[in-house]
Amino acid sequence: ELFSEGRMAEAADMYALGLELLEEEEEEALLSSRVEEIKVDGAENKAASTKDPPQKAVLHCNLAACRLRQRLWKEAVESCDAACNIHPQYTKALYRRAQAKRALKEYDGAIADVEAAQVSLKRVWGGKNPTDPTGKRTMNEMLKFGEAVKEEVKEEEKAAERKWMEEYGITLGGA
Repeated sequence: ELFSEGRMAEAADMYALGLELLEEEEEEALLSSRVEEIKVDGAENKAASTKDPPQKAVLHCNLAACRLRQRLWKEAVESCDAACNIHPQYTKALYRRAQAKRALKEYDGAIADVEAAQVSLKRVWGGKNPTDPTGKRTMNEMLKFGEAVKEEVKEEEKAAERKWMEEYGITLGGA
């Protein structure tokens, strides 16, 4: 609700609180699983202690959405990194990280992430482009985003070339 109302700082605080609560819950589960491991004479019982719940990735990704709206690009990348560490093929986290990297002018990383997000979305649809309206819209948005980033790279290269030519007194007409 806070996010949809545009109250990003408060929404971010709630997502962070959710992450803290999950961490506490995981620590308790880890302790109880270790006790269980001891009771079973060292038998492998690590499933509960090593598998992160999807909720944790979602919370990190939602926190990243808040950070994007707040224009806190580095923090958004960090939140997306955390989500992708839990769920490497998380389409939303990959796409949000691409958006944050674009804002940071880390164009290669942005392009790599948006391409990974496209592959991830296709994987959900059995290796094909999505057929539902939301999936199609998302795929089209990501394609446009990728093209826009590539165009920004070209513009940055042109600007750098113009600057270099100006520094050496070369006029555009003379070039």
